[in-house]
Amino acid sequence: MGNGELINTKLSILLIHSMAPTRSNEYAYDLSIWEWIPLLSKATGITFRLSFKAVKALLGGSKNGLTFHRYIAYEGMRDYQGGLNAVGIQNLLPATSKTCEKFAKRNRIEHSKIELPDGTTAIWLGSRKASKIVVFFHGGGYMAPALPEHIAFAFGFANPSQKDVAVVVLQYSLASEEANHYPYQLQQATSLIEHLLHSEKLSPSAITLVGDSAGAHLLLSLILHLSHPNPLVSPLKMVGRFSGAVLISPWITMGKSSESMPVDKHKDILKPGALAYWARNFLGDIATDAWNSPLIAPAQWWSDVPVDEMVTMYGDDEILREDICVLCEKIKNTMSEDEKSTHLKFMREALNMAELALSTDETPVGCVFVLNGSIIGRGMNATNRTYNGTRHAEFLGLSSILSSTTLGEGGEEKKKYGPEILKECDLVFFGAVNDKFGGTSGVLNIHRANGRALKEGEEGEEGEEGDYEVSGGWLREEAIVMLRRFYVQENGRAPEPRNKKERVLKLEVEPMVESKVSAGKRYISPSLDPKPSSDDTPESTTSTKVQYETR
Repeated sequence: MGNGELINTKLSILLIHSMAPTRSNEYAYDLSIWEWIPLLSKATGITFRLSFKAVKALLGGSKNGLTFHRYIAYEGMRDYQGGLNAVGIQNLLPATSKTCEKFAKRNRIEHSKIELPDGTTAIWLGSRKASKIVVFFHGGGYMAPALPEHIAFAFGFANPSQKDVAVVVLQYSLASEEANHYPYQLQQATSLIEHLLHSEKLSPSAITLVGDSAGAHLLLSLILHLSHPNPLVSPLKMVGRFSGAVLISPWITMGKSSESMPVDKHKDILKPGALAYWARNFLGDIATDAWNSPLIAPAQWWSDVPVDEMVTMYGDDEILREDICVLCEKIKNTMSEDEKSTHLKFMREALNMAELALSTDETPVGCVFVLNGSIIGRGMNATNRTYNGTRHAEFLGLSSILSSTTLGEGGEEKKKYGPEILKECDLVFFGAVNDKFGGTSGVLNIHRANGRALKEGEEGEEGEEGDYEVSGGWLREEAIVMLRRFYVQENGRAPEPRNKKERVLKLEVEPMVESKVSAGKRYISPSLDPKPSSDDTPESTTSTKVQYETR
């Protein structure tokens, strides 16, 4: 809404300004019958206008490049955001607890309410004996309750009846102009986690935190609070770390607008004006800080949040895209200086192997395998020299590991490592993505989904057997320039050698411009290199896959 008025009657405004926030309920204010009349009138008007848009679209009107169903869904979301205030939406929609109860009955799963002494309410969906717990914070701009789709999403759209997974949904208090302002929701989230850890006796490692939009904002505030307590909220000491945190289109800041807002304001279902209105309601009279605007939190705070891994997902056309990208880069780059130094040292060793390959007219690809801080295998390309297409750096590195020996107790020589050592390689560091031929975030994702080819716009499934983590961009510029050096030199072993005397070595390397994230605390996910321009030859733009692989 433009100016955030509640109801156009002096009596209603006086009632709202004089009310006290109802801490035990999800929202603070129940409309009277006289206030329902203008609300229903507004909602009916929005519905009629949406029906007119639907007819117009069916008769050939513009749908902004969307399918009919998506166009109407987007327009409906925007119209209701702009046409109704927070109190109106809260009274129109069923409470989160009711939505969870209906979901549980429809899917025939156990459900129970968690009522905490401070008035915090949560709903446990699934078996109380489940070994894996998802704590879910729903979206809705801090002003709308959870929808059925939120709950289905919390279960991963999988069968909710599986016995080993339960979902705990926080019914946090919804903000409006006059009630339930920050940091009340953060206190409720903290209370729930304290209950799960201390009363339910759950291990943090059994818990995955999941948040959508405003819920993802609350999740970020929570993990920052656990390691850097907010002075306005009770601290919570915990031992251990959560197994993971999943952020879906997180709302990152209550302050300055994202740079992508004016570009994508017609593509996203969110309206910048609605977002600003929700932010005002959420903050009340409190200024922005590191917990209500995680984007401005000190970078080093992200280095000790109590979460093993963080995954962030968002869409290309979201108005918050740029903010999310900035935060992801900040999180990815919070590795300690000692960790960075260690990884750079081993990547330098891999580059040395690549340099050795280049000096023997091989494609400059090199790798090292590291176990417990020591190099146990090295490899470099040797396909040209051996006339054997299988003599790639990784294969030679593996061969060196499997052929290494040690002395047994009786002085006899024996194999140092067996084939089972290969299963322990679960983290790979590399120089740069190869958009044309690469197997890691290039044309294939061999680290995910068993290496199947990806469709356009797809990033691959996660969680399949054999998946491992990757970290790209280490010594990226040197890796790219080294490969370019190979492509400007003559190759006498080629079936039809090309004359490359006119080729010029390009030393400029463009920065990475894309940062879609599976952002982990202890690793950096690969970022896509800029696409080559049409006048660039493949030889001058293809990036190397120099790697260092570590346990």
